[in-house]
Amino acid sequence: MDNLKPKLRFKQFSKPYIQKKLGDVTAFKNGKGHEQFVVPTGKYEIVNSKFISSGGEVKKYSEEQICPVFSGDILMVMSDVPKGKALAKTYLVKANDKYTLNQRICSLTPYNDYPVYLNYLINRNTYFLRFDSGVSQTNLRKEEVLNCPLVISNEIEEQKKIAAFLFTIDNRISLLKEKHNLLSQYKEGVMQKLFKQEIRFKDENGDSFTSWQEFKVSDVLNLVLNPLKMKDESDYELITVRRRNGGVDSRGIYKGKEVLVKTQFELKKNQFVISKRQIVHGACGIVPDELEGAIVSNEYNVFEPVSSLLDIKFFNLFSQTKYMKRSYFINSDGVHIEKLLFKTQSWLKTKVSIPSVEEQQKIVGFIESIDKKLQAINEQIEHTETLKKGLLQQMFV
Repeated sequence: MDNLKPKLRFKQFSKPYIQKKLGDVTAFKNGKGHEQFVVPTGKYEIVNSKFISSGGEVKKYSEEQICPVFSGDILMVMSDVPKGKALAKTYLVKANDKYTLNQRICSLTPYNDYPVYLNYLINRNTYFLRFDSGVSQTNLRKEEVLNCPLVISNEIEEQKKIAAFLFTIDNRISLLKEKHNLLSQYKEGVMQKLFKQEIRFKDENGDSFTSWQEFKVSDVLNLVLNPLKMKDESDYELITVRRRNGGVDSRGIYKGKEVLVKTQFELKKNQFVISKRQIVHGACGIVPDELEGAIVSNEYNVFEPVSSLLDIKFFNLFSQTKYMKRSYFINSDGVHIEKLLFKTQSWLKTKVSIPSVEEQQKIVGFIESIDKKLQAINEQIEHTETLKKGLLQQMFV
């Protein structure tokens, strides 16, 4: 093991890395149950799986410090559901007298190595992830945790240098995520004001647009049917409409004989699709260009706008307002939230107040400009996270 060295290294360090087990470099402690000690707010934050998964954002409290942890301790999730994202996720303690450790979370106290460095090395280590069968819940045992093999720098200054470098990248990711969050909040606030008419746009001459007019949904949207007679050996692309206004996506391409529901309708781009069974969860959206010609069953409603009155992109935004979400709910029948069925004809009588098409397009353009900025930030986050992943692979053996 004398030749263990990472692919990427700071020039001032040259000593070979050493191989150890986690039990050689840290002291292990298991958490304890806190069920009877949970209070709405209290002196101590209970460190459980959700706390660690959320980076300390999701909190429960206790007035009793049942299982203390201390600054420099590395806390790790030992149990998770199949293919979960929490298993072996870690949290580095940075304060004393603040946390109490819940059961199925362990504390790893470094003997001599730099805690921040070890935290990067242990967090979601592939050794632990191999215990996830993908079928049943994973429960790591103490012996399994302590047997985790580590190849580490034997120079504390190198450990600190690596940790500081990776922390800089993490800090950039955090700042980008905060920027994205703030812009998302701004977008949400602006949309509320736009649809309450608290913010109005001017036309190209700087004049005010006409007042918003009230219509029934049936005045501005036409329910359309474009039935299709399928052929067994022909290929057809099916779609799904995602919840929480996630848009219209492909479900894949199938032969006609593989499609069980034979009553199908062909879609055109820029049509508006509603899932009758999922609309209360926000399952609606515009058919994108690339899904023109895809098909849907009669489990979906398909609409086209009355072009002189409605821009479909505006309606897509409008459909996300609280008013419209409520209209979807009150026009659905059923006894369980997952089994409600949309009453289309009843909903078409819903009254809506909308601006002129020209002002609708101004609103759409403004929101799309925010969406482009959000997408750009997302791409920066993804790029930086990919960079970090690559560096971790090269800076650790």
